[in-house]
Amino acid sequence: TSPLYRARTDETNDDKTKAQGETLVKQIDREAWQRLSNKGAEGRPTLFLALRNAAFVVRVWPVPSASDNLGEIRFQMHQFYADTAEGDKDIDLRPFWNRYLFYALAHDLATANSLDVQHRSALNKRAEELKTKARMYANQRPMNYAHIQHPTGWQKGSRR
Repeated sequence: TSPLYRARTDETNDDKTKAQGETLVKQIDREAWQRLSNKGAEGRPTLFLALRNAAFVVRVWPVPSASDNLGEIRFQMHQFYADTAEGDKDIDLRPFWNRYLFYALAHDLATANSLDVQHRSALNKRAEELKTKARMYANQRPMNYAHIQHPTGWQKGSRR
């Protein structure tokens, strides 16, 4: 999804529900950024360039003016988890994955220690169930909206 620019109604108002409106801000590449003639133009941002150097930097065009009371841009974030090759480090995962990992590890240990097949299959089954649940929780879900349509006396052609 593309980010949205939201202008505030005044400088003291941080309430995001009372914004003047939202404007779609589209990402462009460096080549398109270089083709912009007046990079110092002021107004509501409609384009942005993401620079992924040592630090993540975003440049917007046109630049919000003081009369727009600045505002904010909402970006969708993705977290890349740390590598856990070293055994003394914590696992960098969301909490709902922990139970799955616990049962998967228990299954691996039961297999390595030649425990009975029933016990191993029960651990494996539970691990697979928890993996399915964890995958469901990990999926991003868009907001649900209900749309209801019903006939009224004011619609064209509904009078009889």
